[in-house]
Amino acid sequence: MAVVEIDDDGMRIVRCNNSYRIFVENYFFGEETVPVQTWSSYFGKVPFAMFSNGSGNSFADVLRKCAKEGGRIFLDDTDKNNENVVHAYVRRISINPITYNAACAVVVLGIDRN
Repeated sequence: MAVVEIDDDGMRIVRCNNSYRIFVENYFFGEETVPVQTWSSYFGKVPFAMFSNGSGNSFADVLRKCAKEGGRIFLDDTDKNNENVVHAYVRRISINPITYNAACAVVVLGIDRN
């Protein structure tokens, strides 16, 4: 589980548990996706443009949609190797009245092998 801050350009993990850190490392990071050094301890801002052609693209789209429109979204997406299906839940928690950035809760419900 994680709380992610989202603005127009990208996202930043504000808080997460160890299980989510392991998930992020396995799901997003690889030869063709975001290099590990990009997220300094997973808490640096990552631009959405980095996900435009690879793993995490639909996940980033869901985060943007949820941040903008609110509500609850269930997501089924494949990992970077198309070996697993990730089932996740995303919900907007709040919007910062000063920065207008949205905070969303992200929960990985399960991962099934394809």
